[in-house]
Amino acid sequence: MLSKEKLTKLFPDWEDGLYDAILNEAELKEVKAGTTLLKMGQNIKSAMLVVEGTIKLYQEDETGGEYFMYHLNPGEACAVTLVCNYHHEQSQVLAKAVTDICI
Repeated sequence: MLSKEKLTKLFPDWEDGLYDAILNEAELKEVKAGTTLLKMGQNIKSAMLVVEGTIKLYQEDETGGEYFMYHLNPGEACAVTLVCNYHHEQSQVLAKAVTDICI
């Protein structure tokens, strides 16, 4: 269960109304390690906020080689999902749960 207290600890610099909006509108998901969260070309319709666990963002070349970009950890928001959602764009990266996560 996500509480306002937990949100304020994870994301301490947000405006008070944003915590309430997230608690009212967000869909909390628990995902197992190894699960792909974003694929290339996927339409993004929401932002990804990490509550628990670690997510890897990366790209692949035509031979399947991985190019690591960065990790997302608790208290971090995925910039890719925020920007793509705002501009109604498709994902140009892949994201995978490194550990069991809650987003």
